[in-house]
Amino acid sequence: MLALGGSVTAPQLNAKLQQSINKVAADLTNASGAALVVGRSNDVNVQTIINAINQQIGAYGKTIDWSVPVNYRQGIDKGYD
Repeated sequence: MLALGGSVTAPQLNAKLQQSINKVAADLTNASGAALVVGRSNDVNVQTIINAINQQIGAYGKTIDWSVPVNYRQGIDKGYD
């Protein structure tokens, strides 16, 4: 999250991975309000990180509109982790 201006730092990463993270962060920042990060995980921790990233990049109120419900998938997630 530090790469997006947040206050959380990741453990020491190799240079190539750090470059990739910085590129993705720059792309998301440059697309301010026109980008959205999604994930397929049901893990609350992963969802929390994704929500924080979307908040940081200005997705809420732009690419995420809470006033319009979308129910594409209404299944049972149990057993698919």
